[in-house]
Formats: sequence, structure tokens, C-alpha cells
Amino acid sequence: MPTTESSSELSDLRRRNLRRVAHLVRDNPGVHLSDVSERTGLALGAVSSLVNALVEAEVIDDAAASAGGRGRPRRTLALVDRGVDLLAARITRSAIDVRSATLAGRIVRSESRTSAIPWSIDAAAATLAELARTVVGDRPPGSRQPSMVISYPGAAIGDRIGANELDWNLLPLRQLLAPLRTAGFRRASVGNDGSLATLGEKRVGAARGYANAAVVLLGRGLGGSAIIDGKLLRGSRNAPGFGHTPVDPSGPLCICGLHGCVELYASLQSIAARLGDADRLAGMPSAAYSAELDQRAATGEERVSSAIDDTRTRLRDFSDLLGALLAPEAVILTGSASPLARHLISEPRNPVGPVMIEGELGADAALVGAMFAAQDDALDDPLAFAGDRSGGAAGNDAAE
Repeated sequence: MPTTESSSELSDLRRRNLRRVAHLVRDNPGVHLSDVSERTGLALGAVSSLVNALVEAEVIDDAAASAGGRGRPRRTLALVDRGVDLLAARITRSAIDVRSATLAGRIVRSESRTSAIPWSIDAAAATLAELARTVVGDRPPGSRQPSMVISYPGAAIGDRIGANELDWNLLPLRQLLAPLRTAGFRRASVGNDGSLATLGEKRVGAARGYANAAVVLLGRGLGGSAIIDGKLLRGSRNAPGFGHTPVDPSGPLCICGLHGCVELYASLQSIAARLGDADRLAGMPSAAYSAELDQRAATGEERVSSAIDDTRTRLRDFSDLLGALLAPEAVILTGSASPLARHLISEPRNPVGPVMIEGELGADAALVGAMFAAQDDALDDPLAFAGDRSGGAAGNDAAE
């Protein structure tokens, strides 16, 4: 009879294998059992058992496909594409966006709210809960809990959250999540917008096909992360992102306590400050200001062109620094300042330096990444996700 320890080890092994199969099916919709067996190195019988468990849990759908001749039809596998299992949210200074999707990633509904002033954490929390209820809609009793990831422009340190763009100075994380819990959304977590934008560009954007790439999220501030050997760089904590990397130690003091951070020289805030537009930028969406700058540069406004030229030089300096530290194949510019990308991309100074290219997801990069992060959360322990059920409609659950 197996010992408790060996039973636990077998349980952990099965959980890991379920995760491998679920992720492989996610990345290869329409894959066959034999393909899963070949790619995972697991015996066909073991794969069949794992798939049966995932089908029963309504994580995977299987369908009979023609065998093309004699023999039994082959089972084709894909993630379940019905109902709402995923929620992605994005908080920026001027807007909150929430999307719902099936487990397969098909968007079901999107809702947004705007604000003329930065969101307080209480206003953001209430708005997130309201929009989440709206995009999920009515859910029958016993529905499983959607997996939700919230993108925000800052860092979580322990149980506190900080975001300079929102004027949140290490506020309790629970303050943001409590209304969601009360509304029945227990599987909600937060992520830095730069890291999530990197994940989005890796999965479906300009970083596809790169084993090593850096993504710069350019907007009101500057953030980003990197893909190292095919995996998202995570570090030891949820860092503020690339923006707080010193590029000029003798430069001005940054709000983070360091001097000469790249965000002070290469961001919409730095351009707006140089042009005397700081108050205007504070009251408008970053994407709208970026589009305006693009038009002003196109019409030959010298002050705008000069500010953009300086920003391009600073971004090249930063790109060269990333090249020396991380050796990426490419540095990808994405985010709400994407309308300016054509003005900001430059050639590497070093023959072996990384190329700089425009992202494909633009202002939606972090929101797309949040959806993939929510999907990853569900598939990392698919049976636990499938078994996390509510007692009724989302609004009927009590807070933790």
C-alpha cells in the first residue's frame, strides 16, 4: 500500500501532467491524443486518462474526427468555448476596462468607464465590481468561478499596492479586491501592466517567435518586462517595471528615489512637460494625446519634433542598455503611445544590438496580457479551477 508521501507525490505528478496537457491543448487547438502523447512523452493510455478527466471537468472538449481510412476516429481536442470563465481588467489614470471571455479565450463582452480625474482606490474597486458583474451577466447556481486578472500601472509589495500614475501610495490590496470578493469574484488577482503587456505581445503580438525579447510599454509613464529563454521574466517581486531604470545617475530625482530614471526622459509625461502640456495630458487619455502629438509632428511643429527626437535618443540609449544586460533579439515598443512608434524606432548603434520594432497590440497590450494571465491561472491547476464553484449568481457570494 503506498505511503502518504508517495500518494502525495503521485497526486502532484498527476496535477503537473494535467497542467501540461491543458496548456498543450490551449496552444494547439485541434490537436489529437497521439500528438499530445508524442509531445509530452506520456504513454497514450495515460494521456487518454488525463484527457478524460479534463473533458469531464469541462476544461477540454473532444470531438471525433475522421481517421481518413480504417480504424477508430481520432479525438480532436480544444479548450471549452462556452460560458464565461475568464475576466481581464485594466486600470489606467483615465479609464477602467473589463472583458469577459470563454476558457478558450473568445471575447464575450467588454465594458469601460472613464474618469476625468485619477481613480481613488475605492472608486476603482467599486467600478471593477460593477463592470465585472455586467460582463459576466446572469450565472446559474453552481457556476464555476471565473479567473480574473487586473492590470494596473504599479507594484504590489506584500499586501499593499502602489501606483504613481494613480497617486496610490502603498494602499492595502484588500481595499481594491474586497468589493469583487463581495460580488462573488473570489479568483481575482493583480498584475503589473508592463509584465502583462509583455505576456500579450509574446502570445499574440510582435514578440511571437522570439525566445528572447524586451517589451517597452510606453504611455503616460514607461514600463515593460522581458521574455528570457521563452519565459516571462518575473523576478523576486512585482517590480514597478522598466521605467525606474537609471540611465543618467546625475539626472533629476525620480519619485522612486533614484536619479535619472528612463521614465523621466522617455514617456508622454516627459514630452508633455517639455511642451508645457502637463495639465492637458492630466485631463485626457494617453492614446488621444499620442495621436495628437503624431499629427503635430506630421505638420512640422518644430517643438514637438524636437521633443520626440530627444525621446527617440533616450529610448535608443535604454534599448542599448537592455541589449547589454539581457541580450534580447528585439526591443518591442507597445502601449498607448503606439501612434508615436514610427517616430521613435531607431537602428541599433551596436552591430549585434537588438532591433527595435513596433508592437502589434498597442494600447490593448496589457488588457490582452491580463486575459492570458487569467487563462494561465485557470489551466495551471485545471481540476481545482473547474471545482471552484459559486453558490449562485455572482452577486450572492459573501466576502472572504
